[in-house]
Amino acid sequence: MRKAIKHTIVTTNGSIETYYEQRYARKHSQSYHDFVKQEAEINKFISTFGRELQSIKVVMPRNSVKGLQVIEKSSIFTVSKDAKHVLFSDQVSRTRKSKSGKKVQRDPRSVELELLGKVKEGMLLGLLRNSLLGSGSLVSQFRNLSSEQQSRVIAGILDEIHEWQLLIDQATEGSFSKSANTLSRKASTKKTKSPRQSSAKHTISTLKVVISIDFEWDALKLKDREIRRFGDVLSGQYAMFFPDYPDLDIHGVVFNDYRKGFNFRQFFLLLVDRIQKEFIVKKDGVIVELDLKKLNVLLTGYFMGVDFSALTGWNKLRAKLTVIDKQKIFSLRPYVFKVRHKLNDEGIRVSMTFRDTALLAPMGGLKRLGEIVGQPKIDTSVIDKQDFKAGLISQESYQSGLQNGGYYKSHMDVFLKNHFHKYVEYALNDSVVALKYLKTVVSVYGLSWNFTKLPPTTSNYAMRGVSSALEGEEKDQRIFPPNIEFSKLKIDPVEFVRDQYRDLYSLASAAYYGGFNVAFCSVAGKARIVDLDLSSAYNSGGALMPRPNYSQAPELNKLGHLFNVEVVLNEHSSIDFQALYSRLSKAEGFPFVLGVVKVSFEYPKDYTGITTTPQRSPLNDNPVYVKTGENVVMPLIDAINAYEHGAKIMLRTAIIPAQYWDRLNAWSKEQHRFLRRRQKAKRNRDKFPKGSPEYLRYEAMQQLYKLAGNTIYGKSAQSVRPKKSRNYMTNAMDDISISQITDPLIAGMYTAITRYLVHHLYDAVSKVYRDSVIGLNITTDGYTFALIGNAKYNFQAVNDAFNQELPDFYRKRLKSIGYSSGFERKGDQTDQVTRFYNGRTRLNGTVDVQSLNAMGGIYYQIDDDLQEQVKKIYNLYLSGEIYISSASSRMSNLTEMKFGTKNHAQGLMYDWSVPVRIPLQTDCAYKPDRWIGDLIDGFGFDAKPFSTVKEHDRWKSHTKVLTDRWNIMRTPDRFSCYLETMKTFGFNRTGRTLDEPTYHDKAIYLFDRLQGKSIPIQKQYAKALSDIKAARRAGRKLPICEMAIYQNQKARDG
Repeated sequence: MRKAIKHTIVTTNGSIETYYEQRYARKHSQSYHDFVKQEAEINKFISTFGRELQSIKVVMPRNSVKGLQVIEKSSIFTVSKDAKHVLFSDQVSRTRKSKSGKKVQRDPRSVELELLGKVKEGMLLGLLRNSLLGSGSLVSQFRNLSSEQQSRVIAGILDEIHEWQLLIDQATEGSFSKSANTLSRKASTKKTKSPRQSSAKHTISTLKVVISIDFEWDALKLKDREIRRFGDVLSGQYAMFFPDYPDLDIHGVVFNDYRKGFNFRQFFLLLVDRIQKEFIVKKDGVIVELDLKKLNVLLTGYFMGVDFSALTGWNKLRAKLTVIDKQKIFSLRPYVFKVRHKLNDEGIRVSMTFRDTALLAPMGGLKRLGEIVGQPKIDTSVIDKQDFKAGLISQESYQSGLQNGGYYKSHMDVFLKNHFHKYVEYALNDSVVALKYLKTVVSVYGLSWNFTKLPPTTSNYAMRGVSSALEGEEKDQRIFPPNIEFSKLKIDPVEFVRDQYRDLYSLASAAYYGGFNVAFCSVAGKARIVDLDLSSAYNSGGALMPRPNYSQAPELNKLGHLFNVEVVLNEHSSIDFQALYSRLSKAEGFPFVLGVVKVSFEYPKDYTGITTTPQRSPLNDNPVYVKTGENVVMPLIDAINAYEHGAKIMLRTAIIPAQYWDRLNAWSKEQHRFLRRRQKAKRNRDKFPKGSPEYLRYEAMQQLYKLAGNTIYGKSAQSVRPKKSRNYMTNAMDDISISQITDPLIAGMYTAITRYLVHHLYDAVSKVYRDSVIGLNITTDGYTFALIGNAKYNFQAVNDAFNQELPDFYRKRLKSIGYSSGFERKGDQTDQVTRFYNGRTRLNGTVDVQSLNAMGGIYYQIDDDLQEQVKKIYNLYLSGEIYISSASSRMSNLTEMKFGTKNHAQGLMYDWSVPVRIPLQTDCAYKPDRWIGDLIDGFGFDAKPFSTVKEHDRWKSHTKVLTDRWNIMRTPDRFSCYLETMKTFGFNRTGRTLDEPTYHDKAIYLFDRLQGKSIPIQKQYAKALSDIKAARRAGRKLPICEMAIYQNQKARDG
């Protein structure tokens, strides 16, 4: 249960009196819930009261007939003398007797509550005493009166309106608006003064506050392109933190009862009003009073664009925002505006800076953030089950909810209606969690609450140390001259690279590839599954890297000063790769040498291993890993790796900067600093019981240090490959600029080292298990494989084989960063035989143990049980399906919303779910090769590297035509037919032709005839049969798809 919020009120006889207010806690008292609901009812009543009274007041003097029509329609007011139970303003007492007997002003809320109670009891509020109007139509009766009587009626109504207005103004004194319901209550105060206490007070006019916002929508939109309207917002939640007054905590809920939405300025005026009312603090023995003139706001939340755009008028603000991933936002400069508050006629100046916790958090959503700060996200599925059993939710609705994260989660309007108290708890939780997480980030990273200097992303924070080093003591490691301002570099980096290193920068940019991600088979069956990861891959990669020195002059076509100067080998060099390799191997840190090369390469024809040598496809610029390449630009270590695996390397160009292994470079040094902190936090965490406050605190620390360390690689690679993003201010697609620590050579080295090590891990496993292992996939820094027969995982054997091919330098550096082994096992480690599938890259799962659950683009909710998803997918494989029906949840880009690019000009958000078919079969990163279903008591095939990029691209485009329609992995005859089709079919028919209803029967007939079967002749296919025979005789591709002898599943399913 969350501790109560403490308000320091006053001092008495030297001791501090405090009052505890449960504004929100995980386990509320019933009285608090009653208050919350009552507050909402009061504000709704006052809003209706004010609106109707104002309408009558405006209309009556100008058009008395229309004024009476408004009164007739009113649910609150009346002028009829026949109306029963009429209450007039002077019958509502403005005062009450105190304990001493003196008359004092009544509490405003008690007046409002009395009026609400009377109306609930059926009373109406009178607007005319001694009314001349009775029952029937007020307009008809009014017209029958004399002009003098009419004047008396109008004057009487206006007088009574004035009295009611006075009463309600007193009752709502200090209210922000008569159209908004706020669930934050005014703190009880007790102002007394001790005789021994001085009246020392301190008045402040400038205040700093962090405000976390969150909005709840009425229901999840499931229809295509359905708009979320401003009126669909159920409520807005806010949680405030005051860095200078950390004990003061204000949070609450504002309901959108009239479904008109919240206006941006009005909403923040409401929050200013709450601050004005609830700022009751004492600091250093002095009462702090607030005379607010300036409010510095850090606005935060999670995926904040979604909540920011819930406020009407957001798209007309001149806030200079940066939008990332559609809805994550931040600002580098404050947005300044004024709000008019009655306590300050000149207005209060608000300076608002934006920071989105989604840009400072690990993956996993608010659920993950809640776990880090020790405040779990509230699970509404439990309430779903309870209400389903109680009959409040139908069978159909409950089952539909299971497919969309839960019924109440996708129907918050119903949740509010059925469970008001739990809704309040759930709604407030998200804003509080986001605020707590931001406070944790500031605390763990040792940041200050200087809003404009608070890093907008984790990577911005993480790179500060690297940037400072490159501009200071490590300036020789900066590929740009030390005196060049970063603002110039962003415009054209190559222009400002050190003169002799421009070619290196350009070649290294072309040689930058991401991680190696390839599936080696498409199978489903049974085996022992082992999932290995390189130990802290990017930390290890950083530790193995040398430190470059970009200040040295170049030396052309010579190796005499290798590593001490920049060595450039061009097409006129007589040095071949064998000679270069021989010289490189003498380096202390070999093979982890910085450099970039242009080479042609060819693996032996009988080579049976994997290839991790990268190059790009000319079709889509994606990385491809094949056995040959011409004039390919790559990191030097990739060429070394290929050479060590038997490839013949023809060297065209090489650029190798001066470099040393005596200490860590600027990037890896900062990574290591975060790694040490993370390891220390983990050791401290493990001293405490799991789930204890101390455990959670250190767990949060280790998570944040891990996040920071992992982002340094990303910042080194920023804009190495050109990328664009939509400018929030102009709607133009602008180039993303480099970061302050961008270096294409360093960035490429991170991923190249990982490819080198994971390739050697694959080799070690193959050496130990030989014919008892089936490689499943490598995903950047992890290798997953299946052990068949009686083989079981033996760490020591694999570790010995792994280390045997790596130098002592590797183990020494690994040990220096706290690791005794270069890899570790993930997931279940019992060596139990399990049902499993490995369909394609990043799509695999283990049914009986919790080891693999890569979803490969299949949409699922954060709260979904992944093991259940795995079982569902495995059953699809068993039933022969070729795709899984999924829903892709999408939302509008905030910039597009602002400019009305994909919706109308009001800036409303599209939130929609698009049905998609996710393929379950091979993606042909490698070439399907042989049937291995019998080895795993299941079905499927393995794959081997393609020979050329051309073969890869052609095969991949052709295979999709087949795998979109036919299951090629279910039986060996289907797989054989697939391979034959890929070999013989001309692929000159469109998919539409293959989907024709008669094509299946046609294919069966033609291939039966070709096989010499005795079947009735069908004359309509005579020409087709003749064309096929002619193609065979001429050695041409066939005009008929042999795979079509099997039922077309795409045509079957529509």
